[in-house]
Amino acid sequence: MWWVWALLALILIGLLIFALARCSNDDDRPTGAASPPAPSTPSAQPDSADMPPGALQVGGRTVWPAAGAAPANGALTTLVGQQVSGRAVPVQSVPADEGFWVGTSDTDRMWVKLVPNGESPVNIQKGQMLDLGGPIVAHGREFAASEGVDDAEGATQLTAQAAHIEAQQDQVRVVG
Repeated sequence: MWWVWALLALILIGLLIFALARCSNDDDRPTGAASPPAPSTPSAQPDSADMPPGALQVGGRTVWPAAGAAPANGALTTLVGQQVSGRAVPVQSVPADEGFWVGTSDTDRMWVKLVPNGESPVNIQKGQMLDLGGPIVAHGREFAASEGVDDAEGATQLTAQAAHIEAQQDQVRVVG
């Protein structure tokens, strides 16, 4: 007869565990109801298809005009560490082998450095439109010279901005 009491005790323990598990459910939705959608997390880089042509964005905000992103001294250091995404961004000039200016004008532009170093598979030319993305990286006063950019090619502006885009070679696409 002891085995009947043991079986009854096991059944009661099982029911108690089942009841506790159901009580630990914090939400008030009925059994079998669909779970609410998980909160969306922003991607590191916005989908460039959602941007207008010519746009360069950081955190969903358009970088142009640069005056809106940079203080009076022209430095873009407040954007360092953030991801930039561009859609059909015009190439302003290509003063270096693996570096070039993109933007809407000579004042509203950012330097793009292709990484890793070495000959890239894409041939960037002035006037092309590019889709691109990458982090904004700080650089020192010697950066323009190390890139081979002289005063006529925008060395003063590059030094004042104190930051540039580092785009993976395979993440730059010519679209026009």
